[in-house]
Amino acid sequence: MSNTIRVDTQYTMGYETEIDLPEGKTWEDVKSWYIKYHSLSVVFNDETTEEHNLDDNGWEDSKRPDGIQIYKIDEDGNEELVYE
Repeated sequence: MSNTIRVDTQYTMGYETEIDLPEGKTWEDVKSWYIKYHSLSVVFNDETTEEHNLDDNGWEDSKRPDGIQIYKIDEDGNEELVYE
């Protein structure tokens, strides 16, 4: 008897944030950027950097999935839905 299960979780999020770049800077001045932990990090061509919090309007976190499914997986790899 197998003790393996698979847990699927679904999250649906959409987020929009308007950010004012520093005076005199446009998107063409951006050398690189990344988003991590609800924060936008920007490096400009002149090597100055900025961080912008994207969490001002109440980000829904991963504690509340929209859906959950749990499957039992047997020794042959067959799956059986046991929770939805």
